Amino acid sequence: RQSRDQLDRGSASILLNLAEGAGRFARADKAQFYVIARGSAMECAAVLDVLLSRGLLQASVHRHARGLLVRVTQMLTKLAVRMQR
Repeated sequence: RQSRDQLDRGSASILLNLAEGAGRFARADKAQFYVIARGSAMECAAVLDVLLSRGLLQASVHRHARGLLVRVTQMLTKLAVRMQR
C-alpha cells in the first residue's frame, strides 16, 4: 500500500512539475521545475524496483513501466539542460 501511494504521488509530481515549468517564463524557473519532475520520475523507477524485488510486480510490467520512465527521464533531462543554457 505504501509503495502504491509513493508511486501515485511521484507520478502526479512528474506531471504537475512539468506543467508548472511549462507555465513559467524565466528559463531558470523552467529548468528547476523540470529537474524536480526528473527526480520524481527517478523516484517512481525506484518504487517499481522495490515492488519487483518484493514480488508485487510482474517482471514484464516492471520492464515496460521502467522503460517508459527512462524515456521520460531522458526528455526531462534534455528540457532542463536546454533551459540552463
